[in-house]
Amino acid sequence: MAVRCPKCGKEYDIALFQFGSRIRCDCGEVFSLKEANRESQDEFGFLKDLLREIEVRKEDEKVLKVQREADKICQMILNPGFDRVDIEIAKQQFLNLLQELFPDKIHLYDLIFEPRFQRLWEQFRR
Repeated sequence: MAVRCPKCGKEYDIALFQFGSRIRCDCGEVFSLKEANRESQDEFGFLKDLLREIEVRKEDEKVLKVQREADKICQMILNPGFDRVDIEIAKQQFLNLLQELFPDKIHLYDLIFEPRFQRLWEQFRR
């Protein structure tokens, strides 16, 4: 296993460290295994933050996809050129998308989206 110099990043084999000893790097930095581990943990923390940011972005992309699909259905309802059967098919596909992207939040369809679609239908299709 390798540890890095906190100053220049040069790697050293962990076997060079004896309990409580320090190493002098070629760059002049003198450090202990504890200091090298602290630097590694900082790098690991950075990687954890980066992975968290990637997950947040993926979640945002999924939310935007759901929003776009819901908007498409709303536009279909507002456009008299679409038959009710086409809108119902689009709603079922939307429900399938929600099931795929957010299986633990599928109950929100009945709370948020279906009432919205019904309200638009009643307002613009009667």
